[in-house]
Amino acid sequence: MLKGKTLHIFTVASTILLTKLTTDLYIPAIVSIQEAFNSSAYNAKLTLNAYMLGFALSIIICAPLSKKFGIKNITLVALATCFVTTTLCAFANSIHSLIFFRFIEAIGAGVGTILGRIIINNKYNYSDRIKIFSLFAALTAASTPTMPIVGGFIDEYSSWRYIFVTIAVITLIVFILVKNNLEDDKERVNNAFLDTIHNYVSLLRNPHFLYIIIVNSSAWCLYFMYLNASPFIFQNDFGLSSVGYSISFGLSSLGFVSGSLSIRHFLKKIDLNKFILQISLYNCLIVSLATGYHLFFEKSLISIIISFTLILITVGALLPTCLTLTLKRFKYCSVDALSLHFFIQILACALFAIASGLIKASTDLKLLILECCFTMILLVFAFINSKVIDDD
Repeated sequence: MLKGKTLHIFTVASTILLTKLTTDLYIPAIVSIQEAFNSSAYNAKLTLNAYMLGFALSIIICAPLSKKFGIKNITLVALATCFVTTTLCAFANSIHSLIFFRFIEAIGAGVGTILGRIIINNKYNYSDRIKIFSLFAALTAASTPTMPIVGGFIDEYSSWRYIFVTIAVITLIVFILVKNNLEDDKERVNNAFLDTIHNYVSLLRNPHFLYIIIVNSSAWCLYFMYLNASPFIFQNDFGLSSVGYSISFGLSSLGFVSGSLSIRHFLKKIDLNKFILQISLYNCLIVSLATGYHLFFEKSLISIIISFTLILITVGALLPTCLTLTLKRFKYCSVDALSLHFFIQILACALFAIASGLIKASTDLKLLILECCFTMILLVFAFINSKVIDDD
């Protein structure tokens, strides 16, 4: 039996939020890490991009492994891996070793994104699930603007290495919570990998899934490219400190939070396909206006924050809508659909962030031009998706 519903939910929430914590606390320190190792901006960004590649790998393998060995066992192994590699990050003596440790750290930290949701899906009824996932959304929303500020203070008044010490301590606490408060699921699936591969192939051959995942990945790339480039824009171009950057980033990320939270109340009442197309149109308009402004007028810190706040409102509205539509259409393999959904989303972000680094997209104008490209991809496939649904 569960050892208290509240403690159980808190434990699951901690596994889901760990991935976000290991990213949001770290973002303000990227420029400091670049300076500490005397590395290029591209290599400094790779510490984040490598993390996203590891995160994507974690997502795609954790579901079949959990079917074979149990959710609790896989979660404990993953958390132990995260703790060890996060500790190694704190003592890294080169940028390349830090990149490698971050990759492995993500494999451990990322399992909660999928397995935590599976636990809630398996343990609670529909009404409770809605309440619990709304709570998780609120916690995620609260951490989005606050965690970078905490990381900024640690970096500015101590050292970036202590950010990893903080993450390691939190990971150890989460490990203890999982060990003591999650029950071991007894069911095992011997042919888990074959079932998963079959479902992945089926999903990838389904045009409905592909259109939605392209829209979703394009929207997430808009957010992640900003996340990737923003430390260099705010700290190098505008001369902000780590704390100043984290506050500026926190302000713009409120757009993402408001878009995500506001739409959750309407997901049951609206036509999801038409809504995706409408928000994609708004997104295209906002990105185009922001790019035009920065092409012809003098940029300022305020204009950057306002531009990306408005862009992130539409992104925050699109992501939960796409996820809801995926789960609604593919109930017969919801676990594998969720895993593949997140895997493609995160992998696309990591690969395009690496590509944007190669063309040195660390200025506001280059970033906005790239965002225009992804906005057009998003809009085209949102339109195709709506037409396919109409034809059906």
